[in-house]
Amino acid sequence: MLRLSTRLFATFCCSLGLTALGGAQEAVRWLPGDCNAVLVIDVAAAYKSPVAVQNQWAKKVAESFIAQEVFLPPTAKRVTIGAQLDFNEALTSVSQNVVMELKPGADLASVAALTGGETEMVSERAGLTMEGGRYVVEAAPQLWLMAQPGGRQAGLRWARAGANSESRLTPFLKSAAELASEEFPIIVSLDLADAVQAGAAMSILQDLPGAPLKGAALDAAAKVLTGTQGILCKVHLGTTRAAQVRIEFSQSAAPLVPIALPLAQAVLQQWGASLEDTKAWKARAESYALVFDGELSATGLKRLISVVNPSFIPASGGNSEASQASAVVTASQKYIRSIQHELDSLQATLKRTRDNHALWFERSGKTIDGLPLKNVDSDLQVYGSRVSRSLRYQAQAERMGNVRAGTRLAQTQANTYFSGIGPYGGVYQNVPGGNAPAINAEENEASRNVRFSEWKQIEDGMSEIRRKLTQKYSEDF
Repeated sequence: MLRLSTRLFATFCCSLGLTALGGAQEAVRWLPGDCNAVLVIDVAAAYKSPVAVQNQWAKKVAESFIAQEVFLPPTAKRVTIGAQLDFNEALTSVSQNVVMELKPGADLASVAALTGGETEMVSERAGLTMEGGRYVVEAAPQLWLMAQPGGRQAGLRWARAGANSESRLTPFLKSAAELASEEFPIIVSLDLADAVQAGAAMSILQDLPGAPLKGAALDAAAKVLTGTQGILCKVHLGTTRAAQVRIEFSQSAAPLVPIALPLAQAVLQQWGASLEDTKAWKARAESYALVFDGELSATGLKRLISVVNPSFIPASGGNSEASQASAVVTASQKYIRSIQHELDSLQATLKRTRDNHALWFERSGKTIDGLPLKNVDSDLQVYGSRVSRSLRYQAQAERMGNVRAGTRLAQTQANTYFSGIGPYGGVYQNVPGGNAPAINAEENEASRNVRFSEWKQIEDGMSEIRRKLTQKYSEDF
């Protein structure tokens, strides 16, 4: 880990003051109109919360920023991220636009000095190139932009276009973004207007455990669900993490009240994003909305934020004594700790639930792919690449299992061959069709077999690379 003088580190981790910008209203004017999801983090308010102080969030984010794991400067006051998500592909992020508001005095040259990035001036605008293809441009004093994907070209064109006189976002997203405050420093919102088809709504309701709705009640609930307008999640940070989630509809939500919690969990499962935390949440109806309240675990908060930005949460801080070692050893130790942290977080979720977690496999793979590689041992880089490919392979195996199950339900007999595209082989099946529970059980078993095999290879590989690096550098890994 890079070493900072006490004075420099204190400067970057000092209490955050107010900027001269217009807060959320200023930020949302920069976001493109095709965004259908927005994440707002009032960083200053979040860092003041008891849970953040107890868990040293400011320090961990500063360390991860310096190591280029995330781009969240310790001088940030507020971060607003607009994303375009593909709702048909388990919330896959098509693009992200990041707007950072910072305390006065922050500049990209200081960031470059800490992270090793390269600064330049383009048409009187400062730009910063960092590892992983990230490019940050200073659009105005104390306001930085970062576009993903697209890097330098997308960022500079975005800055030249400037902010719109009025927000381009839908009214739902704009209103949600402006709710960030000291009471609710984290806001996540998804615009779902026109996204839910009648057939999909009916299918979700019919597949609920025990099929609780029938006849006219089922038709009424499907009509309400088809008119879904959006989801708003507000997170309060006290001694614990508490979430309030509102699902807004175009008409009264009364027909959905009897199935509120199972419905919420089913929708999340459709996206591969089910949270264990929701099982203890309470539900109620408020006119045209269903409202859910409950606590979030640390993993649950990370998963929630990753819906909009998969790589925004830093890995664990690690052991500061490692900074005494060589650059290669330090970078490699941090890299392997980050991989282990991501795997532990993912595995904890898988052990708690039986839901489809293909989305989290893919996002964990992306997070590992995005880890900084500077000075990292070449053999360790190869291992990290194999892990990320394996996670994506497991995600595909789960999704293909769901596809095979659907096909078998429509046929009386199916011979299925699933080609092994992952780094550790493939699966062959020859199984007859049958009733739905049996089919789902068989396909779930096939996915579990893939997961067991792949995870064993990952764990064996982790043990082997640790042994090899320890022998090579005479340091613990």
